[in-house]
Amino acid sequence: MAGQSAGGHSVQCLLGMPAAEGLFRRAIVQSAPGGLGLGQADAARRSAKRFIARLGADPRTAPVDAILDAQAAVARQAAGRLGLNTAPQFMPVAGVGPLPDEAGWATCLTRRAPGLDVIIGTTGREMGAFYALNPVFRRTRRTPVVGATLANGAELAVGTAAFYRPARRLAARLSAAGARVWTYRFDYAAPASPFGASHCIELPFLLGTDTDWASAPMLAGAHPRDIDTLGRRLRTSWLGFIRTGTPTTDTPWPQYMAHSPATHHWNA
Repeated sequence: MAGQSAGGHSVQCLLGMPAAEGLFRRAIVQSAPGGLGLGQADAARRSAKRFIARLGADPRTAPVDAILDAQAAVARQAAGRLGLNTAPQFMPVAGVGPLPDEAGWATCLTRRAPGLDVIIGTTGREMGAFYALNPVFRRTRRTPVVGATLANGAELAVGTAAFYRPARRLAARLSAAGARVWTYRFDYAAPASPFGASHCIELPFLLGTDTDWASAPMLAGAHPRDIDTLGRRLRTSWLGFIRTGTPTTDTPWPQYMAHSPATHHWNA
């Protein structure tokens, strides 16, 4: 099982879901927003009411475009006038089958760990694109002397709480319970991109073609040769892990251990 962002969060849920036991033995968790935890029933009901009101139709028969528009409208409303709340409004809810509550998830995760091989990682600047585009932070960065420092500090704090620290906690919990774990950070940043090593930056190196990503702002100024070289290395590593349970790399990538929490860095 492998997933990125919300997909990574879903894989993380499946790691501790009793109904998923025996269905997979290896997992790749890319940039999961683990700091959000699991959804709660009250919040899910509020989001559902807003969604249904915006959609104005039965979601089981409504066109896909209408469903996506309604979801986007709910997200914009939740973000507030300043657009500062980027937390997803639609997510797995604790204790709603087949997902157990948080205690049940933790118990299942610990029980399953000895039979699991897991890669867990983040990008170097998870919140880069979110905050670079936000008008509040764009104005803050233009403030003389302290603006950039304040904006960068806020971006780092949120990225640490939502992505980096939870990824380390998950790796430590799995490793302590007997799983084989490898952690990484994807640090590549295109030279002309304002977003740096942003959320999603690793996807062009894993999926699609040059044509598919030709207009992606996060790859602005990137040389096709660099993308090809790093992409081949990353895909080889992921495929080696899928095949053998150990990521294939041309440089050492030690297994994550409590006494030696090694992190592999991906860059051009």
